[in-house]
Amino acid sequence: MKNITKRFTQTYHPFKSIIIYRTTGQNKESFIEAYDFSPDNKMINAHPLSLRESQKLGKILCSNLEKQTYCFEPSGVLPSNVLYVNSKNEGKVVWFTPASKRDLLFNTSLGIASGAYYLPALLWKATKEHLYVFALKSNKRPTDKTAIFKAPFFNIHESGQVCMGTVDIYVEDEDDLQSFINHWENYFFNSHFSHLLGEITPIKGNIVQLCQSLQQTGSIFPLTELIPLNKTVKNIIHENE
Repeated sequence: MKNITKRFTQTYHPFKSIIIYRTTGQNKESFIEAYDFSPDNKMINAHPLSLRESQKLGKILCSNLEKQTYCFEPSGVLPSNVLYVNSKNEGKVVWFTPASKRDLLFNTSLGIASGAYYLPALLWKATKEHLYVFALKSNKRPTDKTAIFKAPFFNIHESGQVCMGTVDIYVEDEDDLQSFINHWENYFFNSHFSHLLGEITPIKGNIVQLCQSLQQTGSIFPLTELIPLNKTVKNIIHENE
């Protein structure tokens, strides 16, 4: 659920009213009448919509459209880990992170201790509403042809989409690219893993036993456990388009 309270903090007052009249019959003709407003918010000064008023209205509509259809533009040089950006409408960003050690949270029902774990390199894809995560076998910057693997985590659908459960997702429309990426990574790593989706294992072996072993030994993630998806980075970028 998005918190939109901030959008209502600005007070707006009626400025101009426009009424469109149309004739009946087969050959319909239209006439546009404009009204100003008095200090007590009553419509006054009825007059045909002027060319100047039409131009101002066009600028307002274009400005609002631009705000609605573009999002998370980079604030500077494109981050080196970003692979793809489509900033129109709901947008889409694809990026990768090299193998790292990150804190993971688990529900106690899994019998896995929360704490720091070594993770493989990851491929991320996100829109304003959804997050997808996949695994990579190399820390090198991926190319279109780089093979991807299932992400070795709980709470992930077969498609790679992350089930965020009860986590409230709110991505700011005004977010720049790096803030957008940071928000999604923070949402992911600060949510509790709780179960497998569809009872399909995300690794070749038993993921509970593997996590327990990694926690006890502090070992790096064994890449041999990753399951290939027979897809490439290019497939992920253009999927669902």
